[in-house]
Amino acid sequence: MKNISKTYVLMVLVVLLGITNHLYHTQMVSSNNDLKDVFDTQIHMLSTTHQEQINELKAGISQDNTRRWEILNSEKVIEKVNNNIPYSVRMEYAEWIVNETSKYDRVSPALVLGLIAQESRFADNAKSHVGARGLGQIMPPTAGDICEHLKIPYTDGIEYNPKTNIKMTTWFINRLIIYYNDVSKALAHYNGGYRQAYRYGLIGRTDLTEEETNNLNKLASETKDYVPKVLNNFKKFKIIMTTD
Repeated sequence: MKNISKTYVLMVLVVLLGITNHLYHTQMVSSNNDLKDVFDTQIHMLSTTHQEQINELKAGISQDNTRRWEILNSEKVIEKVNNNIPYSVRMEYAEWIVNETSKYDRVSPALVLGLIAQESRFADNAKSHVGARGLGQIMPPTAGDICEHLKIPYTDGIEYNPKTNIKMTTWFINRLIIYYNDVSKALAHYNGGYRQAYRYGLIGRTDLTEEETNNLNKLASETKDYVPKVLNNFKKFKIIMTTD
């Protein structure tokens, strides 16, 4: 009886061991499959993240190359307009113009370059007979208003600071383009104020009232000449900006 009991117990142990081994093996396979799935998922996630990082890096490099190219071409434009300006100063102006125009949707380096070329030929100490100052020829009252919007403390003569003047000029012409939704009218305002912008907008119309005709006749010759000159600069500089 004892022998039978020992044999029986042994058989039971063998069976239990087999079942345990089977269950363990099954669980291991299941666990391995789960681990494999987790591993594959992690690899996919790492691969996706890596690819996203690569794409971000490529985009960053592309943007950096575009910015560098815009700065170099802007310097070429400034040299064509005024080659008396030292190279280091031209590069500073170019970088500031590219940096400022990148903040807004309605202006480009070529447009701001075209405007400043007409206003001062990039002479930072320029002053007009009516008191407009600096690169973008900004009047002190206008500069005060712009500084308030940009949260820059206004001080007398700040218009002669080239970096600040480029910041103000870019912000102002962008704001005017948004307001008028028309580059020509914006430039007319920049040159002569809102009345000249209104009068310039009457050019080419054939259905003018008597009052509008009188207003058109009051369009300043300076503004009438100024707008196409800036637009012509813009067109020329745009070609330079896109040329290798």
